[in-house]
Amino acid sequence: MANTPSIAIILPYFGQWPQWAGLFFESCRQNATIDFFFFTDCEPPATSAPNLHFQRICFADYCNFVSKRLGINFHPVKPYKLCDLKPYYSYIHQDELKNYDFYGFGDIDLVWGDIRKFYTDDILQKNDVLSTHADRLS
Repeated sequence: MANTPSIAIILPYFGQWPQWAGLFFESCRQNATIDFFFFTDCEPPATSAPNLHFQRICFADYCNFVSKRLGINFHPVKPYKLCDLKPYYSYIHQDELKNYDFYGFGDIDLVWGDIRKFYTDDILQKNDVLSTHADRLS
């Protein structure tokens, strides 16, 4: 990898944006070299950025897409069960991720710091997987 490795983050979210969503989106915008892909039934924020990508889809259609992609019956009652899919996002969203060197997943109940300050080119070039836990992907 001669250039800075590309990173995408997958974030399915359904329901209503929480009260702090503006802070979350601003933290995404501040990580301009990382692309964030949202699959959601929510309206995109009024203030967007080139690194924020929104695909409007209802929860039922997203579950149908996941079921077809994984060859399983995935139709949970509540969107919270999407957490179970996180390790599979690279396969589920392979079309969106095909041009990226790395991908991650996250939740909207946080505020991102400077992601590239931690995931440096050197660290990314030396590792295939990074996790905050030794026993699972996180």
